[in-house]
Amino acid sequence: MSRSFLKIGQRIAAGYLALLLLILAVGGIGLRSTEAVVDRAIELYEHPFAVSNNLLDLRANLLRMDGLLTTALAFPDTAHTPGWQQELDRQELEGESHLDIAAERYLGSKGDSQALKSAWTGWRGAIDPMVAMLSRKEIVAARELYQTQVRPQFDRTLAAQEAMLVFARNRARQNAEASFSLQGGERRNSVLLLLLALGLAGSVTWLIVRSILFPLSRLRSSLAGIADGEKNVPEEMLDRADEIGDIARQIEALRRMVTLRKRTELKYQTLFRNCPDLIIVSHRVTSSVLEVNDAFERLLGFHRDEVIGFKALDLGIWVTPNDRAQMIKTVGEQGRLSGYEIPLRHKSGHILTMMLSLELIALDGQDALLVMGRDVSERKREEETLRRLVDELAKSNTELARFAHIAAHDLQEPSRSICSYAQLLERKHGAAMDDEGREFLAFMVAGAYRMRELVSGLLTYSRAGSRASSFRNVDLETLWSLVEIELNDSIVDRQAVIERQGSLPMIFGDSAQLQQLFTHLLGNALKFHQTGVPPHIRLAISGDGDWWHLTLQDNGIGIAPEYQEQVFEMFRRLHGQGRYPGSGLGLALARRIVEAHGGRIWLDSMPGVGTTVHATLPAERAATADGE
Repeated sequence: MSRSFLKIGQRIAAGYLALLLLILAVGGIGLRSTEAVVDRAIELYEHPFAVSNNLLDLRANLLRMDGLLTTALAFPDTAHTPGWQQELDRQELEGESHLDIAAERYLGSKGDSQALKSAWTGWRGAIDPMVAMLSRKEIVAARELYQTQVRPQFDRTLAAQEAMLVFARNRARQNAEASFSLQGGERRNSVLLLLLALGLAGSVTWLIVRSILFPLSRLRSSLAGIADGEKNVPEEMLDRADEIGDIARQIEALRRMVTLRKRTELKYQTLFRNCPDLIIVSHRVTSSVLEVNDAFERLLGFHRDEVIGFKALDLGIWVTPNDRAQMIKTVGEQGRLSGYEIPLRHKSGHILTMMLSLELIALDGQDALLVMGRDVSERKREEETLRRLVDELAKSNTELARFAHIAAHDLQEPSRSICSYAQLLERKHGAAMDDEGREFLAFMVAGAYRMRELVSGLLTYSRAGSRASSFRNVDLETLWSLVEIELNDSIVDRQAVIERQGSLPMIFGDSAQLQQLFTHLLGNALKFHQTGVPPHIRLAISGDGDWWHLTLQDNGIGIAPEYQEQVFEMFRRLHGQGRYPGSGLGLALARRIVEAHGGRIWLDSMPGVGTTVHATLPAERAATADGE
């Protein structure tokens, strides 16, 4: 088996080496041929062509200069026009340049180039006096000089230029013939190299077919049974230790993977068909339906054959066609969409409320849309019923609060009347009453005062239940100072000590309601103190940025655990009216205010040790909005 591996490797290496040598040979020979052609082209360009072109350009300069001179002889005023002399000088300089290049690259006799230079020099020496005569308007003398000296020198210059041009053209013709001969030789070399390349390529191809392609053809036939899960890879190929054996083992692994995938697809197909939620797979662009599950048929009433290949929009499933476009747009931006409630139409025409989730998937190389939906129609009906009940309850609570406010407000006047007339009765007829009558009258007056206090507390409680018209940032430091001033008499009378832990923050809320809150809390801490022990009250505050946690700790009589929730009820009193006066609404009002601000309030207390009131209130806001 190792020999087989080495044999394949050696043959591939030999073929590669042969191809490499062929490439090097063709490249080397081609490089040499290219260099020869380039050298011949350079020689052809730098000598005959360069000399011919410059000689022709020199002739053109001569003819232009002669034209300028003959024009001036015919029309003397031309010599005095602007630019005439400059154009004559420019043509002379260009001719001098062309003459130098032609003489430098000329491959003929040096006498030819010297004769041309001599003739050119004579030409230039003859035209200078003529130009001077023209400038002085000596036209007759200029014409005579042109006929006797300038024109003969012009003819000698053209004759010398023509002699060099004939030689250059003959040399160019010889180089061209040599190039054609070189081209024929290169063509023969190319044919030979091509035949050699074809022979070597055939040898390498035979080596590859014999060593690699023939075994691979057997493996290719083995791939035909993979889809059916059949094992038809020859055992002897699986046991090989070379590359062919590796491929055979990979084909066998692929067969096993296909078998496993078919089992997995069967499992997921079962899950897909039996999923209780609706599933639709559609083309993203055309919206044509590619696949649906059994729940789709059950929930929407369409048979699978009625929707596959059709557009859901054409079937009328989408109650609002724009919903699908909006959902696809959102999925394209976010990649997926979930919890999207939308109405879908049953085949019978009635509308279902579906909770849809969408996701983009790749199916057989196409962009597809996976839609999963759950029928929430019953839940929506229950939510609607619950919302209606909540609305009715809120309306009832509003009416009850309004009734309590009106009742408390209207009861104030009768309670004030009872108190006033009871006091008048006591002043005018108290002396005429016996002890029992005065005692009854005192009970009536005390009851009237108690009634007025309860009605006033109920009115305050009903007002505290509604949010203020405008919440804003409130300075708790200033508000606490106002509370201390309001309760200053009680603080002094009881010799109370009030401590604060650091400075107090800003709170977002209603200033009047917050002042009521802290007045009741501090008032309770002062009222329910232990006999003979001055009240010691400590206010502390901490927060996390959005909420402040306030604690008001005292050393009062405390509250038993079983009563710590009951004290927040309206008119709930744990002690007799004679011992601790009040309406019994303090903590109930405090809870109502705190909850109106979105916070909560609770107690930690032990009888004989003291009580700690906890409350959470919103922190200040950077930009407040009315009604919040």
